[in-house]
This record gives sequence, structure tokens and C-alpha cells, in this order.
Amino acid sequence: MEYKKVGTIDNISEIPFDKNIIVTGRIGIGWSWQMPGVFRQKENKIFFRNEHEMSTVIDENTVISLNILEKV
Repeated sequence: MEYKKVGTIDNISEIPFDKNIIVTGRIGIGWSWQMPGVFRQKENKIFFRNEHEMSTVIDENTVISLNILEKV
């Protein structure tokens, strides 16, 4: 399967909440490769929930360096 880069997320202000996206890159100390998921905000917590229903919590100190991908 092929993908093309359609955007980036480098900090919390760039997160597209409640939108199904595919990401590649770093969230905190974890890496994601071509991982579909959704960024959500609940109460004061932000998290990325992937297609396997695993969540990564994000705060203002979390390093985010992601490419947003689209299937070609």
C-alpha cells in the first residue's frame, strides 16, 4: 500500500481533533508507522487512539513530530 504526505503535526495546536487520520512519526517516546487513528480531547486530557484501540496520552510537554498520510 502506498501513502502520500498531506500534512504535519508538530505541536498540540496543530492537532486535528475527532478526524480519522493516518500518522507516521513520534508521539512522546513512542513511534507510529502508517497508523490510522483519531485524536480526542476528554476533560483536560488529549490522546491519540489508534485502530487497535490503544491510546497515547499527550500533554503540553509531549514531543510530537508526525506526518499526516493519505492512501494513494
